[in-house]
This record gives sequence, structure tokens and C-alpha cells, in this order.
Amino acid sequence: MNTINDTKPTPRIPKFYDVIDMLNRPSTDELGLHRIVEDGRSWWPKLPDKRVIDLEAVRQHASKLDQNVPVCIDFEDLYDHNTNSVRPVKMDGRVWTAREIADDAYVARSLVRAYREGGFRGKIGFYGLLPIREVDWCILTRDPRYSDQQRLWKLACGMAALAKGLLDEIDFIAPSLYAIGPDVAQHLEWTGANIEQAKAYGKPVIAYISPESHWAATGGFARKLLSQPQWQGTLELIRKKHIDAVIWLGGDNTFKHDFAELPMWWECFEALRTHWNSIK
Repeated sequence: MNTINDTKPTPRIPKFYDVIDMLNRPSTDELGLHRIVEDGRSWWPKLPDKRVIDLEAVRQHASKLDQNVPVCIDFEDLYDHNTNSVRPVKMDGRVWTAREIADDAYVARSLVRAYREGGFRGKIGFYGLLPIREVDWCILTRDPRYSDQQRLWKLACGMAALAKGLLDEIDFIAPSLYAIGPDVAQHLEWTGANIEQAKAYGKPVIAYISPESHWAATGGFARKLLSQPQWQGTLELIRKKHIDAVIWLGGDNTFKHDFAELPMWWECFEALRTHWNSIK
């Protein structure tokens, strides 16, 4: 006798990785998060001097890493000998030539290969390098420039991925989704567009999110904790889009948030995670 299988697929609960720098914070295991290595220093062993990239230092660093913990390379700037200054990595085809993008992508690929030469066989991705981070609202559907700007943005993202085979060298995409404005609807529309572009590369996505706004946000919004609707909406979008996320909250020499104060954003995250587990 034939039977009908009416069981529903189990909803996927995202993996959340820990890059939280707070006072009095519990351990990663106590928080129920996953470990990830964020590396933005190993190839500059003489910081703040960034004139020379030391790939041997990367190999030595890679030889000590846990193969089961993914590595996210934070490669955002390079020393330019023509100007004797540090400048952002050139990856945006709307701004830079194909040759300039290929040259910087070659350096990025060299970093990944140095990790492999050092013996690391785990998962590797680049923070924020792919897709091109678009902080202009022109990628939103309500903007009159949307059609043309969306096409140019996607072309630029594709150019960066193809440059010197960079996409072939990495295992996951790690877009930066930090909030740059307090408007919840705009933030979620913008975030969703970036996630879809990241997924278009055909690799797993581990997006960077934060309960705090981007440090470069304007209009007095920089480094402000998000409202509950904006933070909760971000978390729910991560689950809806079937991707994973890194939770980042940074500190510096002047200020760190205190986990002992029972932050609202963590309570919100915990409540959502509990709810997701209850409806498996």
C-alpha cells in the first residue's frame, strides 16, 4: 500500500559565529556560537608599517590554525608605492580599471595560497571583498536610478570575482551587512540585495552582521546600537535567506560595550534562537 509522506522539511537554523569584543563576555561555547578566525594582521608583522606583505609570516600563522575552524581574511587596504600611502584595495569596476582590479586580486589570491602552503586545509573566505559593498541607496528598488545602477553594480561584482580566478580560491562569501542608517525597511531591502548578490556566486555565505551601526555611518548614526526591529529584522532575514552569519561587535582603546549589562540585542538574539529551535 502506498503511503503519502506529508512530513515537512526541518527549517534551517543559521550558524552564528563569534567575533564579539565586549567586557565581561562569556566564552564562545557558553554563548552557543561557533568559532571563526578573523585575520587581518598576519601578513604585516611590523604593523603599523604596511609597506611590505610577508607571505612567509602568513604560512607560519596558517600552520598553527585549527583545520575545523574557518578563516575569514580581512584584506581591505594596500600600500601604494606611487603615492607612499595606504589605500583601499581596488575591486570596484565602476571606479577602477580591469588591470588595477586584477593586480589587487593577485595579491588577495597570493594570501589564500600562502595559507594553503602553510598547511591550512579548512574553509577560507574574504571579509567584504565579494560582493562589492554598495553603501549607496541606489541599489534599492525605490530609487529612480535603480535599473541602471543595479546593472552596473552586478557587473562590478562579477568583474571582481573573475579577476585572476579569485572566486576559485575561496570556500565562502562573507559580505559586510553593517547598518548605515536607522530606517528599518531600507536596511532590510539593502541587506537582502547584498545577500542575493553574495549567493549568486554559488558559494556558501557567512555574512557579517552587527547589533551596532557601521563606524563610518553618517548623520550621528555611527556606532549606535540598532533598534530592536532593525536588529531582529536582520536576524530573521539571515534565516529566511538560508545563510549563516558572523556576529561582530568591536571595541577599541576608548570604549567597549559590557555584556554584564544584559544587552537588549543579545536577549533578542537568544529569544529568536529559542523560538527557532521550538518550531523545528
